[in-house]
Amino acid sequence: MGPAERHTTAQRVADADAVLDTLRESMSYPTGTYVVDQRRNRLGRVMGSEGPYIQLRPPGGGQEWDCPPDATRPATESERRAAGIAANGTD
Repeated sequence: MGPAERHTTAQRVADADAVLDTLRESMSYPTGTYVVDQRRNRLGRVMGSEGPYIQLRPPGGGQEWDCPPDATRPATESERRAAGIAANGTD
């Protein structure tokens, strides 16, 4: 692989990284949605956002914490049920 090909490959990687960063920044959930903070394996309700972070609160109340959007995933029905959250999303 010559220098021009390496530059092209490096540029493609950089472009792909930029696209991924944009997608991560745009990932958001509606307020009230239950998600799992995968860093802590902790269920939380989306309360809003502050800068690049989603603000989460434990089911039933408690202290909010910040979580990067790319470290979350939607909570499954069984996770919500185990936390005592009704099918309509209320706790």
